[in-house]
Amino acid sequence: MKRKPLLAMIGGFAIAGVAVGILVLVALVWVEPMSAPEKAGTVKFHVDRFNLWYQKDSTGIGNHKVLSAELERDLNELVELLHVDSNLIPDPIDVFVHDDVSAMQTSIARRKDPESRGGYMAPLDLLVGEQPRRRLAELVLAFGWGQCGSSLLKQGMALYASNPERNFHEIIAALPERLYYPLPELILMEKRGKFPESIYEQFDSPYSTASILFADLRSLFGLSVHGEASLEDIPTLETASFVQFLIETKSGISSVRQAWGRGSTVNLLRRIDSASPEELGMRWYAKGIEEGKTAPDFAFLSAYYLLGDGFPDTAWAKCSVWHADDLSQDETVLAARCALAVGALPEAKALISHLGEGRMRDEMQDFLSLYDGWTVTEVHGVRVFVSPQVSSDAWPGISEVRRVFEGMVERLALAPNDLPEHMTLFFYPDAETRDRGESLIPLSSA
Repeated sequence: MKRKPLLAMIGGFAIAGVAVGILVLVALVWVEPMSAPEKAGTVKFHVDRFNLWYQKDSTGIGNHKVLSAELERDLNELVELLHVDSNLIPDPIDVFVHDDVSAMQTSIARRKDPESRGGYMAPLDLLVGEQPRRRLAELVLAFGWGQCGSSLLKQGMALYASNPERNFHEIIAALPERLYYPLPELILMEKRGKFPESIYEQFDSPYSTASILFADLRSLFGLSVHGEASLEDIPTLETASFVQFLIETKSGISSVRQAWGRGSTVNLLRRIDSASPEELGMRWYAKGIEEGKTAPDFAFLSAYYLLGDGFPDTAWAKCSVWHADDLSQDETVLAARCALAVGALPEAKALISHLGEGRMRDEMQDFLSLYDGWTVTEVHGVRVFVSPQVSSDAWPGISEVRRVFEGMVERLALAPNDLPEHMTLFFYPDAETRDRGESLIPLSSA
């Protein structure tokens, strides 16, 4: 009988322990996911200064060690390059890795939900397989340099920091005059909203809204992801060249940081140079033209932009002297596009045969099949491609095309240098075939 109080006390502790365990289980299984809904169905890997978050069935999980090593290396290099105190960078950085854009949209919406209690100081969204350095550069700039009112400087600095070994002046040197945007035009484009905020700026930056407002839903669900600037994104590539120009002609990276802050691009640039945008832009263009021609990719870019600007013959003249065995896959694809654009199908076929198996070869084989058997006719500045599926009475004939073309030139009072080398027309049998063919020429949708 004397032992019963002791047993009762032990039993009480046991019941209390079970109750606490149940409470912990409820917190883990129910309360935690409800307070941080973006964690539902995810798995986390903590490595160094990063938390890597994946969906449990993500295709990228097996590569998390490689990604974490890349992130750590890039972070250290960016902190050094941008002269940032590493203590300003939050620890940890939460990296959310998504299989596709839809998964990214869902994750951001959950994290920005007013009910979420995730409390991520430094989130970063990536797609599986995406190079992380440019987005990480935006994070380091946001925490290390602070806010900046110039989209031109922000985009240019982030892109330059993503690849500081690249000579971005190659873009300026390679661009035909018609495709080049002088500095005043870039500033005007910025004022008109032609430099939209990046994914990081909209949703991950410490200066973005804590929760998604109704007005933000449209941009979230219209989300498109471009981690790296494509060759068609000429304005953004030009901003990196401009930032490189400031670094080279002023006092290095510190000069861009001196111009960094609140205010317009024009006012911020006055912090480091009193010249007008026109004068500053002319100095930038002169340096870009001079130094860009020495870049290793200059010949490739020159042919690429000539083709996109409507000069396929000049572009093909450059590519046709390249030795097929020495070309990269990208160079081979470009040369094949140029050959197809001037009707040199045998040369295009020979080039495509040098491509390895994969997406590029399949895409070019599709173009080769598309234009197989077409008739190519040229008369005095007019080139006409006609599908064998188009009957002879379904198109006006090249003499009529030429007459209409010359009439337009006369009515518009166009000078010879305003005209393309050839006015090229493609007569497709149907809209589906036309849509396939339109992507042959770069910048065709720009």
